[in-house]
Amino acid sequence: MAEEGDREEELNRERFDDVLTQSAVVVPRFQLEDGREAILLTRRADHLSRHAGEVSFPGGSKEATDDSLRETALRELHEEVGVPPVDADVRRQLKDVLTTTGFVIRPFLAEIPYPYEFTVQEEEVDTVLTASLDELVEPGVHEMESQGGMKIHYFHLDDHTVWGATGEIVARLLQEERGWKPDV
Repeated sequence: MAEEGDREEELNRERFDDVLTQSAVVVPRFQLEDGREAILLTRRADHLSRHAGEVSFPGGSKEATDDSLRETALRELHEEVGVPPVDADVRRQLKDVLTTTGFVIRPFLAEIPYPYEFTVQEEEVDTVLTASLDELVEPGVHEMESQGGMKIHYFHLDDHTVWGATGEIVARLLQEERGWKPDV
């Protein structure tokens, strides 16, 4: 049954590929000093016209000079937080996420070294955040709402909330990597 749903989503997407903005993100994963796995997130600058102040993964829209969405994701990782492609070991592609704002986002899971001297592009990024996978599955961190038939995941981390497409990517990663199931 899941395969049927996936195929239906794929057919729906193919109908709108010419109007969807192709974009990609890197889900940077690393090991903390204590051995726990963690991911890197960014808080977008407040002055941006789109998604200002929101928590996201490094990424952006595909440019004409990008040969692939993987190249887009790695270029954006380098531009936004200073991690060059040589330091990002792409492990796999995650399932695309469609947004209500007309984007299709292709996430790539990549291992990065840590600790790392991140160089933040202040024009786009306000701050770099880290979240351990253990922290993300703790009781009370996650909540889910249904709006217009869509499930929206929220992850509350200190003073920041991860939601929207980024919340969906985090939820899928936790389901695939940890067997996590959201409380409903």
